[in-house]
Amino acid sequence: MSAVSWLSLDTDDLCHLPSQHGHPTRSRSGGKSRETSGESEGGPAERGEIGGAGREKVGVKRAYRMSEQLQSAWTGFREWRLNAGQAIPVTLFVVAEQTTCPRFMSEMMDLLQIDTTILVGCHGLDHRCWSAWRPDPQGFQTAMESADGMLAAAFGPRYRRWFRAPGGYIAPWMAAPLATAGFVLDSSVNPSWLVRRKSGQRVDSRGFNGWGAVTQAIRSAGLIEREWAISSAASRLPLNGPALHLFPLSLLSRRYWCRISQTWATENELLDPQQDVCTYYWHILDHRRRNGRWVPPLPKRNNLEVRLGIATEQAI
Repeated sequence: MSAVSWLSLDTDDLCHLPSQHGHPTRSRSGGKSRETSGESEGGPAERGEIGGAGREKVGVKRAYRMSEQLQSAWTGFREWRLNAGQAIPVTLFVVAEQTTCPRFMSEMMDLLQIDTTILVGCHGLDHRCWSAWRPDPQGFQTAMESADGMLAAAFGPRYRRWFRAPGGYIAPWMAAPLATAGFVLDSSVNPSWLVRRKSGQRVDSRGFNGWGAVTQAIRSAGLIEREWAISSAASRLPLNGPALHLFPLSLLSRRYWCRISQTWATENELLDPQQDVCTYYWHILDHRRRNGRWVPPLPKRNNLEVRLGIATEQAI
């Protein structure tokens, strides 16, 4: 089968960055909770409390409120959808706690009402970087079940049980709880040596698990794994997310992105383990760059026929 392309975006806000929340060493509070709002103004929210064995309690400490920066990014994203990005199927991976914010939900529902080529996946409950902490299968399963319920209630038939780990932090121990929670597809693996640490520490604490171990665990649990596209097999460098903007990876990323296939994956193809899928993603927040004029560096469409897949397979 010829390879097809799958485009997706993560909707996390400034308060969800690992430097602010959800990581035991990268977050400014070490992952501890802070009694602040989710607004970027006045400081980001830190949700959850440190529990026993060095882990956060699962749950949302304070209500999330969308930042002004993310609000402006939505404007840039809508402009892209109305122009160069029109009718291209994309999946939005949403942090479940964002559904509690009326402003965020207004943006999402307005978009879904007019844009039938968009589906919604799960980007966690509150953007906790699970594999950076000690293994907690039950806590992870509980969080995923909560996130699944919130997203299904918010987005109904547009929601799919597809998961992307916050920050790309995923370890082998997360596979079984993810399957038990009802998820059928994972798109968290960035199989580059540069970010191998995100696969979590091995049980014997001698190095990291590695992406091969993560992928094997995901597939053994019965899920489809859709790894992120990387550069050549020899260099194995990142091409997605932050790599679009970090020099010199940004130069390499744009070179690959501008040549990707414009045969877009259908939902059936995404769920077919025999189908070769090239996965590319960016962040909604990217659309606030260049004064709101930033767009993903995709090939010029040149009036090519767009394959409407994913959302158009099922009538809404």
